[in-house]
Amino acid sequence: MLKVVGAETAPAPKPERLPLGRHLVNDGVITPVQLVRALELQARLNAPLGEILISEGWASARDVMSALARQHELYHADLRADPPEPHLVTGVPTAFWLKHRVVPWMRLGRALVIATSRPDKFAEMQAEWPGRAPGLLPVIADEDAILGALARLHR
Repeated sequence: MLKVVGAETAPAPKPERLPLGRHLVNDGVITPVQLVRALELQARLNAPLGEILISEGWASARDVMSALARQHELYHADLRADPPEPHLVTGVPTAFWLKHRVVPWMRLGRALVIATSRPDKFAEMQAEWPGRAPGLLPVIADEDAILGALARLHR
């Protein structure tokens, strides 16, 4: 057996992130034709692709959330089965949570785990965080579940 001394291997390049629509086509959830139609609607309506696919009946919210979680390499949180910790919303105005459609879910060490249905908007939310931001970690959750959790937490 030949042993190469001192040879280093370069780390493999990280694969390019697939767009949401490609994940859904690859999963067999939607057809390529449906994706093209949804992209055309998205260009006209300036709406998130996932919302268009759901409203057209081509994909379920669960399908879209699952694909978003894989696309962004995030955990998919089920806020109905594992609701947010109530004390985490204190100190941040209700209007902030509603504006960004996010809810604090749990603490993980010193980090605050934030549930969002729009991971593409997470950096925007971080930039507007009131006061000194703790470490914020995103997870994916259904927007209806986020709004329901906020309603329960801010009765």
